[in-house]
Amino acid sequence: MKDKITNIIAKADTKDWKKIAVEFGDDFLEILVPLDCAILHMKKMNPLTHSKEEISKALNNPIGSPKLEEIVRSKGKPVGEVTVCITVSDITRPVPYKGRNGILLPLIEIIERTGIKRENIVIVVGTGMHRASSSEEKLFM
Repeated sequence: MKDKITNIIAKADTKDWKKIAVEFGDDFLEILVPLDCAILHMKKMNPLTHSKEEISKALNNPIGSPKLEEIVRSKGKPVGEVTVCITVSDITRPVPYKGRNGILLPLIEIIERTGIKRENIVIVVGTGMHRASSSEEKLFM
């Protein structure tokens, strides 16, 4: 399969393609794309100034879902036995997880207020097709 892809790429006529820079970690990677390729940009988002309150507001006013407390109670077992999984993006996404103004600690605190024990909270880093995150990257996030 890799050889097939390599052959297809080798035969592609890229002389009229344009070079663009895409974010790659803390750096940029230059790639060639067809001239008519649409380049999409993420909208700049201001960081939450009161992340704990914003997360609490979102969890207390869910869209199309029961509230967190209702979900925990619906599991049919003592709250101390319920496990919660938080999925986070990998290092390639600019999500502010860390610190008091980050979104992860306030989320964990809100989950703990429902009676979930911290040792029953599992964090999964969703890497998609990216490589696994290193221990250093997980701490940085």
